[in-house]
Amino acid sequence: ALSLNPRYQKGFNNLGLFYLNQGKLEEAGNQFRKVMELDPNFLPAYINLAVVLNRQGQVEQAKKCLLKALEHDSENMEAHYNLGLLWESQGVESKALEHYQKFVSKAQGPYTELANALKKRWPALK
Repeated sequence: ALSLNPRYQKGFNNLGLFYLNQGKLEEAGNQFRKVMELDPNFLPAYINLAVVLNRQGQVEQAKKCLLKALEHDSENMEAHYNLGLLWESQGVESKALEHYQKFVSKAQGPYTELANALKKRWPALK
């Protein structure tokens, strides 16, 4: 797909996801950055890059990517979920809960089960 259309954002994003699943974090990050260069409004690339950065131990950079995604779409549930994970991993349960609640309020379809599991954990986060 990328050889046919070298500006195909979804192609770069999908290639980045492939690398991410293979544990090739540097290559994955490069693909997500290419998408962001092509289209700064392609929010999945910000979220996916945040996952890469978090796995590389660059938590503050990961947060910045997720906050940037929320600047474009303040209701983006995937960004809220991932911010919840980051805050929880840092022991800031109140911030984690805030973002998890925003995720749960929008969750539906394939996210319903995850939302229900998060709701059960809320008392531990308060």
